[in-house]
Amino acid sequence: ASKLAILASLSFNQNIQYSDVTVEGIDNIDLMDIQYAKELGYQIKLVGTARIADGEGVEAHVHPTLVGTKNPLSSVKNEFNAILINADFLGLNMYYGKGAGSKPTATAVVSDIVKIGLKISQSKDYNEKSFDLSDKKQLRPMSSITSKYYLRIMTEDKPGILAKIGTVLGDNGISLASVIQKDTEKDFAQVVFTTHKASETQFAQSFKTIKTFPFVKKIVYYRIAD
Repeated sequence: ASKLAILASLSFNQNIQYSDVTVEGIDNIDLMDIQYAKELGYQIKLVGTARIADGEGVEAHVHPTLVGTKNPLSSVKNEFNAILINADFLGLNMYYGKGAGSKPTATAVVSDIVKIGLKISQSKDYNEKSFDLSDKKQLRPMSSITSKYYLRIMTEDKPGILAKIGTVLGDNGISLASVIQKDTEKDFAQVVFTTHKASETQFAQSFKTIKTFPFVKKIVYYRIAD
């Protein structure tokens, strides 16, 4: 989230702070969802995303995300980091390398020391205008952001349940891309949905309603990256 705030500030000339970034961690990821995501052609990755839209401001959020296996971000593992950039004239570019470990960290620290040393040796004063952000900041609320979704629901294994869940999603303007049902234990089933794009508000309303159904024993969701 801190890295994303810095990159968003540089990219969009706005003073984006850590507190402006919506953050969800990885502590609730279930092995079952990793396996189901793989079946659907995805990897679960912790992804930070910042976008800007004309007249709509900057969106900035960090959360576990289902990334398609054809997306280069899906192959980033262990101590490696990657930044994927989409620019008007440059198109898609990815920068990839080690983001942790003794040598990468030492390289970054020594690089900063050398840069400071060169400024001292060349008698260059600090120029506060060398990095100047706009005083205006326009942020998009998370509720207005759109995404595709992965939704897993552990339910009682009874007729009509899929129809009720589908009705709730449809009433909130969410269309389904796929439905997979798996029997896991006696009297219960795991149902996995993927959706087409919907707003956070639409999905939150659906999630809130579905959680109240007495036949629902567990419900989890992840956003899906394009």
